[in-house]
Amino acid sequence: MLIVTGTLLWLTRRIRGQGRPVARTTVKDALVIGIVQGLAILPGISRSGSTIATALFLGVDRKLAGRYSFLLSIPAIVGAWC
Repeated sequence: MLIVTGTLLWLTRRIRGQGRPVARTTVKDALVIGIVQGLAILPGISRSGSTIATALFLGVDRKLAGRYSFLLSIPAIVGAWC
């Protein structure tokens, strides 16, 4: 699975363009990113890497993808802390 994560992150380097701003991000984008984050329970799959890569593949802006991944980490961190 570590090879899968590495390949996924490597493929994001080929994505060019400005990406979509927050106003053009849809609920479908959020659901797809959330589902991919759920797949990160598999050993070797990076949660943040998979969410950022999926957002980039969906055409979301790079900065927005990073911020969204960070915000999605909050429930995981709180859940691990409790």
